[in-house]
Amino acid sequence: MKDTKLLYITDLDENTHESSVDYLFGRYLKKYMKVTRIFLSKNNFDYFKNIKDDIVFSYSSRYKIGKYIDFSNFDFIIIRNRFDILASILKQVKKENLHTKIGFQLTFPHSFRRKFQAKIENRGYLRKSLEYSFRHYYEKRLLKACDYFFPISWEMKKSFFYDLSTPTLPLPMGVDCESEFISNSINKSEDNIKKFVYIGTIDPLRRMDLTFQALTPFAHQAWSLDIYTQNIEYTRSILPQTLKTNVNVHKYMQRTELMKTLSHYDCGIFLLPENPLYNVASPTKVMDYYQAGIPALMSRIPECLELFDKDCGFFSSFDIQDITKTFQTVLNTPSEKLESMGKIGQNRVRRTRSYCDLAEKLFNFLSTKQAY
Repeated sequence: MKDTKLLYITDLDENTHESSVDYLFGRYLKKYMKVTRIFLSKNNFDYFKNIKDDIVFSYSSRYKIGKYIDFSNFDFIIIRNRFDILASILKQVKKENLHTKIGFQLTFPHSFRRKFQAKIENRGYLRKSLEYSFRHYYEKRLLKACDYFFPISWEMKKSFFYDLSTPTLPLPMGVDCESEFISNSINKSEDNIKKFVYIGTIDPLRRMDLTFQALTPFAHQAWSLDIYTQNIEYTRSILPQTLKTNVNVHKYMQRTELMKTLSHYDCGIFLLPENPLYNVASPTKVMDYYQAGIPALMSRIPECLELFDKDCGFFSSFDIQDITKTFQTVLNTPSEKLESMGKIGQNRVRRTRSYCDLAEKLFNFLSTKQAY
């Protein structure tokens, strides 16, 4: 299938860096087939422009992709997260009687999130619930019309699309197999302070406020937590005054710089509520922690329990008492032990979640149309 062509339509701006888009589709799958990626720009311009091997459409012209791109030139089209674009492409492919195979990648249950948030906030739940029922029915109809379905995890398939018969291959988050796996052996702090790090989104549904409450008993002890997020103001608004000496909030940085920065910490934090919304997640930040060679303090969500154990990480239920207890365990763990745990976890993700292997799996799946 060396001459096979795949069109990958993302839901991202051309300046957004996401590991599966960059490495799985942007690099390693290209060893097996020709891949053209489409990005949706927030900038205003007429229709589209080319940037190297990629194509950037203005967001306002997202429904006109088929007007300017000849779908018959591609053997496969995969759409990421945008059900509206999927609907228009399915309609065009059927109308033109094309033999192009259509796949859909879903990285998060966005429709369910709106219903779930309404329930948590006790605001407009009945309306959001009805909207979700209709929306979910519509989305499943579209997925049934596809040739392939690529959820972020098997848990997503089991939780939301258990009755879907479309051939399915989960595409979880992974690690870049050819980049340098960093050693954290030089990270020892001269003042012997345990250094924690959190990267990524912080919003009300993730309940970082509960994690902060769990850490307040340690406010006057020797440790630090650096948070790298786009949600700086919100994070500072929920940060207790007692923790402001220990916790520092920074603007999120580009991935290359971030990976170098992560190697200077002793432990990464990935704590989320264990609920239907987050149980289906594939932990991006945990992959980054272990690629940088540091262990993680993480929630007991299925993906984490599947990949890691006590030899390479720390698990906590999402309640104040258990987070406090587990955080104390990390503080009491010698730095040398944390370094060893990070290396064990690093080897594990290299062995089980390499984008090189995921690209080969995806290629074989497209070749044979068999669910894994």
